Amino acid sequence: MQAAAAIAVAATGTIPQLGFIHEDSGQSFVLDIADVRRHDVVLDIAFGAAQESIKQAGKRPESIDRLVRRRAAELFRRREVVPGLIDVIKSVLAPWEPEDDAGAGPTTAPEPT
Repeated sequence: MQAAAAIAVAATGTIPQLGFIHEDSGQSFVLDIADVRRHDVVLDIAFGAAQESIKQAGKRPESIDRLVRRRAAELFRRREVVPGLIDVIKSVLAPWEPEDDAGAGPTTAPEPT
């Protein structure tokens, strides 16, 4: 997950060291972005690989690390993890525009007199 986040950070030209949650790391922003989707992807990889390993009992089983790598590659591709992380970065860093309450448009500061 961290590698996918590093690709997304590099693709957007953002600075990997400038994290919001993680600190004191050369990859703070990468870790922040990886955490956004980590539970969605990593849990499915881990439990799916464990389930596949159980199904292979009695046959010539693949090693669990091979099952994890294959499942990770499949899920990252199918769920478009890197493009999704790029979208997350864009939304996190997009300029914030306050909503106008009555449709009167954005408020502006008064002109100095």
